[in-house]
Amino acid sequence: MYAIIHKNQVLVGPKDWDKGFFSYVLEKKGITALLPRTPAETLPYIIDANTSIHKVVVTQDEFNPMTQYLRGPLFTIAEDAVTAHYEVVDTPIELAKNNFKQKAAEERYKKEVAGIKITLQGTEYNVTPQRVDRDIFAVNAMLLGDSETLNFKFSEGFVQLTKSDLLAISNAIKTHVQAAFTWENNVFAQIDAAETAEQLLAITIVEASQVPTVG
Repeated sequence: MYAIIHKNQVLVGPKDWDKGFFSYVLEKKGITALLPRTPAETLPYIIDANTSIHKVVVTQDEFNPMTQYLRGPLFTIAEDAVTAHYEVVDTPIELAKNNFKQKAAEERYKKEVAGIKITLQGTEYNVTPQRVDRDIFAVNAMLLGDSETLNFKFSEGFVQLTKSDLLAISNAIKTHVQAAFTWENNVFAQIDAAETAEQLLAITIVEASQVPTVG
């Protein structure tokens, strides 16, 4: 990453080396410079007595994006080095709650469409409760006559479904989906009740691992 320094102030950066963009920024300041296409081998790259291009070292502390964000950068300019530091700031509690609710909704959807197993005519089948699939089962359960069958292909193979089978599948899917939404509703209640970031972080949304730290 690089920055253009002009009169001991950061004109632009930190940014990847971009000859065209850097030239444009300099021209806007009335500075003409013939920049190399690729990063200069010798840095800082001196343009004039007041202007130079420096390599930037970017630093930041570890943070949790669910309850914190980065603000900055704050620059420290030395003769031959520039440091850009991003400081960690606590996210306002209501915005943090929205982050947790979004994560809960994502997890609910994963639970909602996760496959379920159901035994039909003595054989266990995997049923994927995608929203399109559940409509197919529900509609056919209503339309199929009591003595009719529907030829359907599961991952395990074809089976002739009766009206009773279709109703069983629809009910199993309904129970499964309702459980997912009930779980989300309970998590939302915990999120709404939280008053601090610590209380939000204590809420279990992802079972296997908690929200990762970024840094």
